[in-house]
Amino acid sequence: MKRILAVFLTLAMALNIAPMAAFAAADSDAASIVAVEETDETSSPQLDEETAKAIASDPFLQAAYAQTEQEQTGQAEVDTSNVSVNATNTFGQLLVNGIEGQSTDADGSTNRITNVTMNGRTANVQFVLDGTADLMVAIYTDGTEEELVASGTTEVSGSADNGAAQVSIVGDIPETYTIKAFLLDKNDHSPLSSAYTDVSHTQVMVDLDKATVDDFPEDRVINLDDQDNTNFAVVNKETTLLTYEDNTEGENQLLSEDDTSLVYTFGNAGAEIRNLQPGDILTYEYAPGELLIARVQDITVNGDIVTIQGDDTLEPTDVFDILKIEEFADSGELVHSDEGMDPAVTYLGMSTGVDAENKFEIKDGAISDNVPIVDNVTHEFALNGTLKDIKDGMLSVTVNGEASLFANIDFAYYIAWNKQWIALSSQVSISGKISVGGAISAKVPLGPLHTPKMLKKIGIEAEITPNIVLELSGQITFKFSYEQRMLLGYSTMGGFQNLSEPAKGKVEPVMDDDKSTSKTISIFAGLEIGPKVQLGDELLWVEFKLKGGVKASAEPLGTGEGVRHECAQCLDFTEKLTGKLTIKLILLKKNLVNVGVPEEINLLDIPIGNWYWSLTFGEVGEGTCPHLTYHVQISVKNHRESGITIYEKLTSGTQMKFVELGKTDENGTLQVYLPTGNHDLTASIGKQNYSGMAMITGSPTEIELSQERTEQPDKPETPDYVIENGRLTINNEKIMLDYESAEDTPWYGSRDEITYILTQYGVKKISSYAFAECDKVTEVRIGDVVTEIGNSAFAGCVTLKRIHFLGTKAEWNAIHIGENNDALKDVEIICTDGTINASSVDGEMIASGKCGDDLFWYVTKERKLIIVGKGDMYDYAYMDAPWYSVKIRAIQLSERITRIGSFAFLDALIDEVNIPDGVKEIGSGAFENCRDLEAIFVPPSVTRIEEDAFSGCQKVSSIKGMQGVKEIGREAFSYCGKLTEIRLSDSISEIGSEAFGYCKGLTEVRLPQNEEYTVVSGKLFSECKELKTIDIPDNVKSIGENAFERCTELTSVTGMKSVERIEGHAFWSCKNLTDVPLTNQIEEIGVGAFAGCSQLAQINIPRNDKYTKIENETFWGCQSLINVEIPDGMVNIGDRAFMGCKKMIQILLPETLKSIESFAFSECENLDTCEIPNGVTRIGGSAFSECKNLGQIIIPESVRSLETRIFRNSGLSRITLPKEISIAPASFENCENLTTVVYAGTQKEWKNRIVYTYGNEILHSATIHCTDGDIVPNTENSITTGTASTSDSKFQAAFADAKAGKEYVVLVSRSGSDPLNADNLIYINQITADADGELAVPFITAADAVEMTYVVACAQGDAPVDPGQPDQPGGDKPGEDKPGGDQPSSGDDGGGAAIILIGGVAAVAAVAGVALLMPVKVEGTVKLADQPVANATVQVLKNGNVAAQTVTDANGHFTVKVKRGGYTLRVQWTDASGQPVTRTVDFKAPNANLNVAA
Repeated sequence: MKRILAVFLTLAMALNIAPMAAFAAADSDAASIVAVEETDETSSPQLDEETAKAIASDPFLQAAYAQTEQEQTGQAEVDTSNVSVNATNTFGQLLVNGIEGQSTDADGSTNRITNVTMNGRTANVQFVLDGTADLMVAIYTDGTEEELVASGTTEVSGSADNGAAQVSIVGDIPETYTIKAFLLDKNDHSPLSSAYTDVSHTQVMVDLDKATVDDFPEDRVINLDDQDNTNFAVVNKETTLLTYEDNTEGENQLLSEDDTSLVYTFGNAGAEIRNLQPGDILTYEYAPGELLIARVQDITVNGDIVTIQGDDTLEPTDVFDILKIEEFADSGELVHSDEGMDPAVTYLGMSTGVDAENKFEIKDGAISDNVPIVDNVTHEFALNGTLKDIKDGMLSVTVNGEASLFANIDFAYYIAWNKQWIALSSQVSISGKISVGGAISAKVPLGPLHTPKMLKKIGIEAEITPNIVLELSGQITFKFSYEQRMLLGYSTMGGFQNLSEPAKGKVEPVMDDDKSTSKTISIFAGLEIGPKVQLGDELLWVEFKLKGGVKASAEPLGTGEGVRHECAQCLDFTEKLTGKLTIKLILLKKNLVNVGVPEEINLLDIPIGNWYWSLTFGEVGEGTCPHLTYHVQISVKNHRESGITIYEKLTSGTQMKFVELGKTDENGTLQVYLPTGNHDLTASIGKQNYSGMAMITGSPTEIELSQERTEQPDKPETPDYVIENGRLTINNEKIMLDYESAEDTPWYGSRDEITYILTQYGVKKISSYAFAECDKVTEVRIGDVVTEIGNSAFAGCVTLKRIHFLGTKAEWNAIHIGENNDALKDVEIICTDGTINASSVDGEMIASGKCGDDLFWYVTKERKLIIVGKGDMYDYAYMDAPWYSVKIRAIQLSERITRIGSFAFLDALIDEVNIPDGVKEIGSGAFENCRDLEAIFVPPSVTRIEEDAFSGCQKVSSIKGMQGVKEIGREAFSYCGKLTEIRLSDSISEIGSEAFGYCKGLTEVRLPQNEEYTVVSGKLFSECKELKTIDIPDNVKSIGENAFERCTELTSVTGMKSVERIEGHAFWSCKNLTDVPLTNQIEEIGVGAFAGCSQLAQINIPRNDKYTKIENETFWGCQSLINVEIPDGMVNIGDRAFMGCKKMIQILLPETLKSIESFAFSECENLDTCEIPNGVTRIGGSAFSECKNLGQIIIPESVRSLETRIFRNSGLSRITLPKEISIAPASFENCENLTTVVYAGTQKEWKNRIVYTYGNEILHSATIHCTDGDIVPNTENSITTGTASTSDSKFQAAFADAKAGKEYVVLVSRSGSDPLNADNLIYINQITADADGELAVPFITAADAVEMTYVVACAQGDAPVDPGQPDQPGGDKPGEDKPGGDQPSSGDDGGGAAIILIGGVAAVAAVAGVALLMPVKVEGTVKLADQPVANATVQVLKNGNVAAQTVTDANGHFTVKVKRGGYTLRVQWTDASGQPVTRTVDFKAPNANLNVAA
């Protein structure tokens, strides 16, 4: 016991933990609680004689104690307990003995499982976890952990906060059972926390829950209160039980008691006491509530005076069969005391809140679901006065404010059938508002809270001692809140468990001008509290102390480059939760009273947010100060001139306004500062608008405003019908339904307004009742495609006089006219070849009107449009020219016309047109979709051709003239599919986007050569698939987006001497382009500029200070690129920049490079060399995926993470990784060749940092070369032939060379690759190695031994313990080399023996077991007819080559060592007749010692 105490003392000191008090660790069958006394702040703990002897006799403890003694010197600690304990009665002493020696090993980890509840076949698990783990829930048979009957596993993750998961349980769950839950490292299954054990479902606890005093003999029961089902004890039959009620007057008087020396003297002793013998146990209630319990070591009888010497080894289980103590105190039951309360504190009483909280409930030794608290009373305090600094007693500050405290406490102690359980829980929360006038580090005692409950027989009192803890620098007023739920438990079956939940809290300043400060501020506001349960008269204290709270530290918020701060004084706060739990079990026993065994648990230390305090504007808020502005550089695309006004568009509801930000400078840029958020920016140049959204996220940025593609006002969505100025226009045939009455028509309500009806071209049917009861209509125009007029279509049209039909008389007569259309019988039908029922209409002219201020039009019966007069034509909307529905077949234009109006001749059926010399402008869509037009002559007078002017003229093969044209609008000649050649005049200064787009027959183009033509606009020659060459004039500085996209026959581009910018997708999918002359003056190449240029064999990437980023997809799919050099100055390689460059062998990267984005070199199948410079900080996901020939790569120190699928499906065989690297899921997915990882850290750092998540399984098979040695791969043992030689399903896995006191997870499974799967798992437990470094793990299973192919023991920070083998008869001596093959050492860690014997079957048998260490030892025996064969040659073959070789000894035994992998074992010997005999066995060598008998 002393050795164990000393071990934990020295280990605790080595961790620099303040010596307060703690559990002491021991074996799992006994427990000990040690009384402690706080040491002086600067001194080391004083050792009692026995502990000192334990250290003196142990070299390990001597070294550890010497080191920690040195480290502890000079460390100041704040005394937080001030606890003094003295034993005063024997019942308390007995309880102390009962807990003595019990294992209370708390590992200090923040990871823990806090609760497991079963709901059918689902385990609901609550846990605290920082990182990722496998959560395993195991179900064992009742009262034992030897037989696993059901289990389930799921992957969980967390961040030092509450986590919850549901685990599906596979297997048969019995009626009563034990639950264990484990948090396991995903890589090697080592424990990440103590195991969670729940015995509440065992038969013992089920029976104890139901037990009452009436279930036991009355003469054996001590009822400790008035309840029958709780707080009682049952004394066993070996104990003599006496009570004061049984005494005659004056009998059995207790004359004296010495609880220290255990000497008790009785007067007038009765026969029961006089007849006691050594070894007998006496339980005597000598007065109400006063118990004496002793085992007689010696007895002296002198008349009726009896003196008993007690035995200090007495345990509660020696006395009691049953002990059931349960107590709970609500916040409202706790009584406040002013004792020790700070003078600055005033207790104001209790207050009932409104919000119900939850608490832990302890029932039957386990934690139930959270249940509502009985009450939510808070204790109120006022603070007003002066506080003294605990570090400098001379320093004091003023404080005022208020605080509210909630607290409860729950305690349980059980004994049943030689097993014990202890649990103590408490929930505390505090909130308040405090103003402090200066820097201080203070603890403010609020005075103890205790319950007045006193159990009659032993006395249980619960007490909580709260202290507000303040650590401040700077003057400040702030609000704070902090809440913590704590639970500690212990059982002889599960050991110690910390099931506390993470804390919650917040601290924020309150505006107070008198307290404002711009200096650095640090706030820690929280609670130091010590829930305590006292058993007996200050004998046993079960207590834990918490110091936790919220810490906020602030620095004056400065500015960096490109940042302005409008606050003269502003603080930036970082907020985090912090908490530390100190556990105590306090007792007085023997001479251990001065020994402190500290045990502290860091509950959490996690950031929870940021906020700001602007002293200038008087604001406090979350996040970053909104009064920061960031530099924004604004420019306008394709414009570098000065004087362009930039506006920000602000919208509020339906209101919109434009705020001028400034004008561009001589470089065409505007420099402004804007706050975070989205800013809608706009500018106008001539008739064109430019816009862009500046998204400010907390750093300087640049924004380029792009040209708006405005919706064409002349191409609105055409309504189905329009009523305007008495005219009803039917635009869409879909409105022509077969109506059942006139009232059903949509224009029925407006029929009195309609005097003229026009059906547009495309309306083929006039439906029933369409114009019925339109009794004001006089004229109707009907297109020549109409074939049917429905019933009653014109019923009631009594004023109808004339119909203009745009077809012939024969076509009219062919129309089917339905019933009840008498209005059509007598009207004039004006057709293109004459009139039916003619009256006054001229047969030569079928329509006429005005088309300009001084222009007139008429249409002849031949559908010839004649325009006479002078000046500009009207501009028309799409399909709205008055002659549109006539389907014009010829045009005759006045010589004095100056402008052809927009959409004037849309869809005309003309094959030629003579544009008069005098026309200056051709409006948008003027000749759009004139599909029969074959040639265009543009006279010299024309200076402007607007957008879509000749778009869709599919038969146009030549365009002549154009000598005077200066501007060609967007899509002006697009979709002219027969156009083969275009020579553009040097007078042209601007050509709009897509002007010649989709001219699929265009083979030759000459671009203008003048100083004003500087931009090849976007999509200018998009999908001109026959264009073979293009010369970019010297005056061009920019090539627009998609300018030459899908020019699939384009082979060469010349010129480009002045080009500075190539915009996105400019040459996208130019599949035959072989060369592009890129000069060093190019400042930008846009997204996907050369993507899909599959024949582009070489590229000269520009080298200058401004071209610093290769944009996304720039060279995607350039399959012919072989070698690429990225010049110095390049900073970023964008997404998919070189993806699919299948022939690329080498790429040279510059030292200036900072980032390689996602898929940058993906699918570069032949890339074999890529040296990543130190300075690169990011390599994006899938950056080198599918690089089949990439053999090795070095990741520089500047890279901190490998993103997902970065090397997916690559040929990578070796990679060098920096120490601080993290690896995302699937980074090495399907990297089947990866065998070597060189890691710049230690093995422990690798295991702590690297998580083998999904898709990184290959790391299990790779050797990890660390600075302190190798982590070797593990594989599953595939040799499973044979049967188990076992008689009763009882097994034992034994491990040697484990580390004493270390917790190991022991796994027995059918699979090494998926051992936790319920179908594979045979057994799991978490075991502590004994003092000799051995693990003996008995277990029961119905599984066959031959199934147990994976047997490991894993611990955090250690290599897994290697399952060993049986003794080797006649084998080599330790240290001797074996003949043939390498004999590398397996290292100091590992080794050991995990033995599951499997009997021989046929020619092959195996001793199964897999470990995680190299080299692999293969051993076996060669037998013939059950007789050993000596001097047989044994060879291990790899791909036909001998990897190792030896000969068998006299017993036929052999041993070789090889690396992991698949092999063939070949054995050769000579039989009795002198004939050679050869036998072979194929096998796979795992990372363990295998027996192979052949």
